[in-house]
Amino acid sequence: MPVASVAQKTVSLPEFGEPTVMPLVLRATYEARIAALVARGGEAGFDAFVVYGDREHAANVAYLCGYDPRFEETLLVIVPDKPPKLLVGNEGWGYAEICDGPY
Repeated sequence: MPVASVAQKTVSLPEFGEPTVMPLVLRATYEARIAALVARGGEAGFDAFVVYGDREHAANVAYLCGYDPRFEETLLVIVPDKPPKLLVGNEGWGYAEICDGPY
């Protein structure tokens, strides 16, 4: 069905206000996510994991440890029964230090 007419309207945006709390993902949540990865990967025959992240591919690393690789590439190395290791370049050192991931 064709459009009979088109009109432009001015609408007001609702007032959302300023955020009052900072969202926080607990370290235990990251640890549980990594444990689930290790468990499911173990069922599939994997004995270690290397998760790559960069500016365009940040979701997996952020989901597992809270680090957002916004400046340069990063690797998250996960080996069962060992602490995860986050490898970042010099531009990511300061940011990695303030993230609360389990590495």
